Amino acid sequence: MTSIAYDTLRITWPAIAGASGYDIYRFNTSSSVYDLVESTTLLTFVDDELTPGITYTYQVKAYRTVDSTKVESNASASVSGKPSPTTV
Repeated sequence: MTSIAYDTLRITWPAIAGASGYDIYRFNTSSSVYDLVESTTLLTFVDDELTPGITYTYQVKAYRTVDSTKVESNASASVSGKPSPTTV
């Protein structure tokens, strides 16, 4: 995970063979659960408009569509980071 701006984090992950796409989940400290924030076919996700200095935690699940049903893998290990100003 990389902080790419004062309010933005970039998450990347390796391709999973046979995956149709990836679901990105962010931990919600208010409810203590991971909320789905994005579904993508890319191997990167940019989360912006975050609060600088706050730690955000993410998990990624690969999915594939089987008979019109979305089937997700187990969650990846959690990764955490906090957006911070870039060095001038």
